[in-house]
Amino acid sequence: MKKYVTIGIVLLCTVWLIGEVIMRQERRPLLNKEEGVSQVARANGDYLEIYKEDNWEKLFLKGVNLGTTKPGYYPGEFGVTKKEYLKWFRQIQEMNANVIRVYTLQMPAFYEALAAYNRKAKEPLYLLQGVWIDEELMQEKMDAFDEELMESFKQEVSNIIDVLHGNAEIEAKKGRGYGTYNQDVSPYVVGYILGIEWDPYFVEATNQLHEGKGDFTGEYIYTQKARPTELFFAQMLEHTIAYETRTYQMQKPVAITNWLTTDPFDQANDIDEANRIVTIDTETIKSQDTFKSGLFNSYHIYPYYPDFLNYDPQYITPAKEDVQVNSYRVYLKQLKAHHTGPVIVSEFGVPTSRGITHIDTHRGFNQGLVSEREQGEMNASMLQDIYEEDYAGAIIFSWQDEWFKRTWNTMDLDEADNRAYWHDRLTNEQCFGLLSFEPGKEGEGVFLDGKVNDWDKKDLVGRAEELSLYMRSDAAFVYLRIHKDQLDLSKEELLIPIDITPRSGAYGLEGYEVTFNEGTDFIIKLTGNEEASLLVQDYYDASAYLNEKTEKPEATSQHFNVFSQVVLGESMFPLTGETIPLKKVEVGKLRAGNTNPDSEQYDSLADFIVVGDEIEMRIPWLMLQISNPGKHQVIDDFYQTDEINHITVEEMKVGIYVIEEGKLRSQLPMLPYRWEGWDLPVYHERLKKSYETIKKAFATIS
Repeated sequence: MKKYVTIGIVLLCTVWLIGEVIMRQERRPLLNKEEGVSQVARANGDYLEIYKEDNWEKLFLKGVNLGTTKPGYYPGEFGVTKKEYLKWFRQIQEMNANVIRVYTLQMPAFYEALAAYNRKAKEPLYLLQGVWIDEELMQEKMDAFDEELMESFKQEVSNIIDVLHGNAEIEAKKGRGYGTYNQDVSPYVVGYILGIEWDPYFVEATNQLHEGKGDFTGEYIYTQKARPTELFFAQMLEHTIAYETRTYQMQKPVAITNWLTTDPFDQANDIDEANRIVTIDTETIKSQDTFKSGLFNSYHIYPYYPDFLNYDPQYITPAKEDVQVNSYRVYLKQLKAHHTGPVIVSEFGVPTSRGITHIDTHRGFNQGLVSEREQGEMNASMLQDIYEEDYAGAIIFSWQDEWFKRTWNTMDLDEADNRAYWHDRLTNEQCFGLLSFEPGKEGEGVFLDGKVNDWDKKDLVGRAEELSLYMRSDAAFVYLRIHKDQLDLSKEELLIPIDITPRSGAYGLEGYEVTFNEGTDFIIKLTGNEEASLLVQDYYDASAYLNEKTEKPEATSQHFNVFSQVVLGESMFPLTGETIPLKKVEVGKLRAGNTNPDSEQYDSLADFIVVGDEIEMRIPWLMLQISNPGKHQVIDDFYQTDEINHITVEEMKVGIYVIEEGKLRSQLPMLPYRWEGWDLPVYHERLKKSYETIKKAFATIS
């Protein structure tokens, strides 16, 4: 009897395995075969098409750009695991996305996860594979036709094609994936995007060095009246198509990365020289009949940069006076009209950072100071614009936040070698994701919601008279809880002085009869339940030092400025001579609200909340000029060294001073707060509120 039971079990298992194999085979995309060449996708007219059920079907690509990092890792360290990729792929597809884009060769875990996920998925999650070029070599050579640079780029193309076909053993190289690749994911790859956002000075140098270079004719690609850099692109596209066709008898649609800085249009009156000096026009690159899958165009298009979107009359004049200016859509229409083949917006989005870098002066689709809900609404609006202008796809930047990144108006303030180990909420580039990495273990953080049960006795810094001060910190914020008996901000003000550096500091504040017991670098000033500001002493105002070049203040000056970020330096339009004064945003104007994601009133940008006699606050580290909190580093006295340097401190000192009718009523003198440093950050994942908005928006795009 046991024998028959065993045989039955074996037969059942065998049937199950056969069925699983059949199902997995059925779930692999079908390939069109024409003249010995296989295809899963092709460019046709304005769109890309996917081969399904023996027919070509139009597919609007909608998805996300996927980075290689998580907190504590830099891009070349590839810290994301196969398990994490599988989880992300599920969340991405549940958002109604159909494609992910990566910029460079990934580790084997990525492709293994993609193959495993798609074997079980009802519909595949497609891949747009980017090919990175060696940026250091580019800057060294400043010539696209340099033999070493060309061979390096060609080898990268070949390696990636081998990887996608599960046929590669790649040696370790800085910034690239490496290892053994044996998963064939080529049926899920809908195209290649070659290169990066091209440095206009590199393009200009190449064009000048090779002026008069004749057009290119290859087996698959040729050019018409192409400039030298476009000829270089044509040769790289030729190599890509030829290598995959000859090695694997397969072809994919291909494109070159482009962005507004090197777009095909003459932006001669833009305020930034980089946007004026050169253009790249891929319309000069054509395909032969031997290339079945076709060319498409790939652009990164954001609503706030370059500034011609803010100032050029052709983009900011609405069709009707009562219509809001949408320079983004005007530009989309212009670009689409220029191109004859499919155009994909392969990057677009706005970040949820507390800091800001560029401004969309018409609609507020800014590079920063955008809440999670606003991020979803703005990204959905741009998605709709892209779709309605007959583009072939729209890929949001990005899936996850990236802690290692920098941006131009904060990169001189932080300690550059440790960015990946803490979350700088002032740096917009760290906050583009739909997936947030929240500091601390899940359920252990502090929320600004008026409920103080998430504070511990050990957080108490000190008590005096009617006042109590509690403090805590994590990889993103310093948190303060202030208790004051019978708090009434309609009659009284609170000054919270904060001493960061021993090198400077004020013992008072202009206009107030108050004396602090320590030299003060910052003051949080609360004047109402919804009115508060972070002030920085003018001597310690690093942004003013870097950007405004004001006269050196006194080290003990009692003049304080609202903490600000410069978003545009003084600029001039070259054709008209018109000037734009320096623009800055007072990000130190603190925002009242609730930071508990489970609350209906959740506001991801909130800085403080007042409920009864309790005030809860959080301040991003760099807003206090703490430049590497894990290592206790702060910005040093830049007026003494004449540059931004960093020193290590053991503590900050914080107090509370209650002011009524301009005079001191009560005080908690400044006391030390010592926070624990760290090497690797502790964090957990959370889908931002924008995720659900994009899920609904993607569902409406067919």
